[in-house]
Amino acid sequence: MDLARLVAAHYPIPGIVKTRPVLRHGVPPRIIRTTNEKERIAIIAEQVHTWLQEGFHSIALIEKTAEEARKLFRILPPDLHAHLLSESDTEYSGGVLVLPASIVKGMEFDCVGICDASAENYPSDEFLCRILYVIMTRPLHRLTIWYRNNLTPFLSPDS
Repeated sequence: MDLARLVAAHYPIPGIVKTRPVLRHGVPPRIIRTTNEKERIAIIAEQVHTWLQEGFHSIALIEKTAEEARKLFRILPPDLHAHLLSESDTEYSGGVLVLPASIVKGMEFDCVGICDASAENYPSDEFLCRILYVIMTRPLHRLTIWYRNNLTPFLSPDS
């Protein structure tokens, strides 16, 4: 997962061996720009439908905060049968999940969608860099990253 290593390289931890995420094979991560909220929701829903048709069972749509996760959950199309996962939940049984970044550490999913990796949401900040890295290392098979306006500097090719 070269893209995750690119993110981790922004704030290396002194004395720690370079981060090496688990090697995964398959489709490279996709980064998709959206121009407005309506388009973003439509593109996210389309991607989730594709993953479901491909036979994937655990799909995580990850927002930076719990508030953003709740908002996304409320506006997703009902035919996705999404579930909102919060810090108080003790287990999950798969399906389409909407959750905040704060609870993904230690979890794995077939597919992960990072729902807004914009520069506004993930500015150049060490803590946010580490959060983004953790999110990016959660998928077993597919990773799609959406962003509005400008992409986070952690993923920008010229950073």
